[in-house]
Amino acid sequence: MVYKKAEELQSECSRITAQFPREKTLIALADQMDRSARSGKQNIVEGWKRNSTKEYYDFLGFSIGAIAELEEDCDDIWKGFYPGLMGVRGVMGARGEMGIKGVMGEMGEMGERGEMGNPSNLSNLSNHS
Repeated sequence: MVYKKAEELQSECSRITAQFPREKTLIALADQMDRSARSGKQNIVEGWKRNSTKEYYDFLGFSIGAIAELEEDCDDIWKGFYPGLMGVRGVMGARGEMGIKGVMGEMGEMGERGEMGNPSNLSNLSNHS
């Protein structure tokens, strides 16, 4: 379930950043936001493929860090730090509506590695509940 949420977050982030005006600063911001969302998802997979629960949790920590970066960028947009993005705020909806808080919360509630099933089948990552 956490992996599925991270996938949804990456997709939603891409949808929103694709609407950013094509200004140099905003292109860089969109790229950073997309990379943070991707990193959040990819670190879950990389951690799952590691040999120990400790390493797995380490990578979940990296994932949470990447999502926190994305959350801060969204907060900056919401606060009006990027005047060219005032219209995008409406696309984002209410603060946190992109699911960032939900993904972070679910990552923090995850159990042991074994609950996700067979690591050779990545589809199990989205079936965790």
